[in-house]
Amino acid sequence: MRFLSLTVLLLCLLFTARAQQVGIGTQQPVAGAILDISDTARGLVIPRMGTAARLRLPNTKGMMVFDSVASGYYFNDGSGWINLPPKANNPGDMLYWNGNQWAPIAAGLGGQVLTLGTGTHTPSWKGPTTDTMFTDPRDNQQYRIKQFGSQIWMTQNLNYAPITWSWCYSYSADNCNIYGKLYDYYGALQAPPPGWHLPSDAEWDTLINYLGGPAVAGGALKSLSLWNPPNTGATNSSGFNGLPGGWYYHYGLGQGIFNSLGNEAFFYSSTLTGIYFESAWIRKLSAGSAAVERTTWPPQDGMSVRCIKD
Repeated sequence: MRFLSLTVLLLCLLFTARAQQVGIGTQQPVAGAILDISDTARGLVIPRMGTAARLRLPNTKGMMVFDSVASGYYFNDGSGWINLPPKANNPGDMLYWNGNQWAPIAAGLGGQVLTLGTGTHTPSWKGPTTDTMFTDPRDNQQYRIKQFGSQIWMTQNLNYAPITWSWCYSYSADNCNIYGKLYDYYGALQAPPPGWHLPSDAEWDTLINYLGGPAVAGGALKSLSLWNPPNTGATNSSGFNGLPGGWYYHYGLGQGIFNSLGNEAFFYSSTLTGIYFESAWIRKLSAGSAAVERTTWPPQDGMSVRCIKD
């Protein structure tokens, strides 16, 4: 019995001396590795847990887990959890660290240069573009685009379908193909494709002032077709092709009344106003005026959307 115990002790000591490296599936662990796993048919699964469980763990430098709720790998640097870079969607996609997680950099346009913001180091595309068309990667619809001073705008109304509280005028797909969809304010915020956004009130002002100011810019913005007479002052000299898509009075639960097709165009800005921020600043074009009207509007109604490049 004493001989057996001594034998076991000697074997343990021998294993301890040799176990500075452990091989699983291999008798020759890679030099410098404390653990070397070799297998041609199976993989290694690191600890899996939900976000709440991960956040309860102590901040141990070097710890790594797979967050099954966030569907990503997280590494702890001793002060908190860092989301490891996810797989990009397409070849050539670029990611950057936004302070909380890895985020994709939207594609720029032809001729633009990728720059880093001063202080924040946030990447953005700057400069004029040589492109005249943009393809929405979500549904492959194409939109004409144009440079106005330092801004790049779509010169067609957005027609992206999968947005709650958006409508084709008179529920006609043909009208959507011509005039684009009508979105409520919250849908308008969500609708632009990656790299584009709903213009702010200030960005609308920049465009309108570039075209001569609100008294005359409406004529430069309005298309020469589809408007009912008299289409006062319309020249479309800007190439903006503002169409009279009308608007949708949405009185609740998707029910409402369509108005002003051929007579007026309404465009949301992203800027809210009012004591409780209950209204949005909009821009309005009319068949009987060469001006651009700036006014406020309830956010539940449907209007056209023009996108501006980030």
